[in-house]
Amino acid sequence: MENNITNQPTWVKTGKQILDLKLTEVPTLVTPIIPKYGAISLAGSSDLGKSYLLLQLAHAIITGSENFLGFKLNASHNSVIYLSTEDDEYSLCPRLTNMSKEITNLSNYDNLRVLFETKDLIKRLDSLLTSKSADIVIIDTFTDVFDGDMNQANKVRSFIQQFKELGVKHKTLLIFNHHCGKKNDYRAPHKDNLLGSQGFESSMRVVFELRKDFNNPEIRHLCIVKGNYLTEEYKNSSFALHFNFKDGFRNTGTRTNFDKLIKSEDQQHLKNAKRERVLALKESGLSYRQISEKLKEEGIEVSKTVVGDICNYNCPSVLIPLEKTSDGQAA
Repeated sequence: MENNITNQPTWVKTGKQILDLKLTEVPTLVTPIIPKYGAISLAGSSDLGKSYLLLQLAHAIITGSENFLGFKLNASHNSVIYLSTEDDEYSLCPRLTNMSKEITNLSNYDNLRVLFETKDLIKRLDSLLTSKSADIVIIDTFTDVFDGDMNQANKVRSFIQQFKELGVKHKTLLIFNHHCGKKNDYRAPHKDNLLGSQGFESSMRVVFELRKDFNNPEIRHLCIVKGNYLTEEYKNSSFALHFNFKDGFRNTGTRTNFDKLIKSEDQQHLKNAKRERVLALKESGLSYRQISEKLKEEGIEVSKTVVGDICNYNCPSVLIPLEKTSDGQAA
């Protein structure tokens, strides 16, 4: 008997309807790092240029650019909605003027709709998206629209769910500008650095952490600390971006391991953390090589030799399983 879905509610999809999409991979807005739909976050300390980076993405979308920071851009509507809670129109104007200095047709900027008030936000966003589709809706910043306790995961998730359902309804991407804790510079980039409970991070499909280079003040490190459907190669090293307010952000093409992005005065803490992680993995029964590979997946470069030195120095009486090479020698 054939299934009759004539009277099926619009908020239900059958497996057949999903298969009819004929997708073999998740659609992306910025290939492969930013999905086309769902909710993602850009987080970091203050005064890094997070809002500027989000505006630069908006500029690329509305002007029909083919790429963003060297990655392929796949906009469908060339339209953006931007909620700004920290800047007013007088603050945004110089930034947009700078970004548009080489644009001859400023009518593209009619496709950037900016809100400055949070009152009835979901209702207003729904109305704007109904009247005209948008590729992304930027919420800058999350803490200014959420007035609850950031440490109550259920309330954070429930609040974000409103936006995610709006994204599903209108087939758009929600991007939240968020903050990291006060001491995140003393820790390697990680999703746990975000301010508040796990409820926020767990609601995001992708989380970027932006941080400043400690040797070059014009370099920012864009770190993917969570990425559903992304392979590990994107999540253990930063993308180094050159930044100034005149030229904006530019991908330098270089990458840096996460464990190199910690303030120098905290290197001893990093060394201790490495040692403790190595010993913990050793206790689980992994070989030196397996420990080294596991740490690399976590964004920490430790050679097999160094792993052996740490294990032998701290617990020389414990035997570590050795791997055999093709010639029968211990690895």
